[in-house]
Amino acid sequence: MGDRGTSVNCPPLFDGRNFSQWKIMMTAFFISQDDGKQWMMVEDGWSAPERTSIVAGASVLKPRSEWTESEKIAARMNIKTLNSLYSAVNNLEVLGSVVNNL
Repeated sequence: MGDRGTSVNCPPLFDGRNFSQWKIMMTAFFISQDDGKQWMMVEDGWSAPERTSIVAGASVLKPRSEWTESEKIAARMNIKTLNSLYSAVNNLEVLGSVVNNL
């Protein structure tokens, strides 16, 4: 793990070593953020809002101008969660495998 100290505002830095300890600390960090909503985002994921196309009858992405307030809040939480991950992992090449193992 990196040299960054513990803080409720700054995620623990993962430098490629001691993943087990970092995972515990990162989980605690996510749970401490936004009443646990960041951890829910990690567990459940996020998908862009969709609607059924009148023409095709299939699901299509909703334009942002049509998002409900709750869809906007979920999108912002997803961005905050991603920012925490990007701030915690100093090697973006391993980010995917780190996320899959959280």
